[in-house]
Amino acid sequence: MGKTNYGRRKTLITPQEGVNLTIRYVEVEDTVRPHQHPNGEVLFVLEGEGKFHCKGKTIKIGEGSIIVIPPETIQHIERTSIKTLKMIAIFPGEP
Repeated sequence: MGKTNYGRRKTLITPQEGVNLTIRYVEVEDTVRPHQHPNGEVLFVLEGEGKFHCKGKTIKIGEGSIIVIPPETIQHIERTSIKTLKMIAIFPGEP
């Protein structure tokens, strides 16, 4: 798994494999800084807890949460639990 400024991630599927999706396994140990993706993103929380910030709102997220993020939407995430926040991130096309 590759190290990032917020934790670790591993790309599981890319469009080069014949599916127009990118799927990543993500571990958030700190805070994912504000960013956006041109084609949007869907997050599935597997473990841990955090706060998802988007469009001036903050929601609590945890195991079983599903977040659908529209294209070009600035968002960021912070871990709030002792456990690492573990997620699957799905991007249409390239992230």
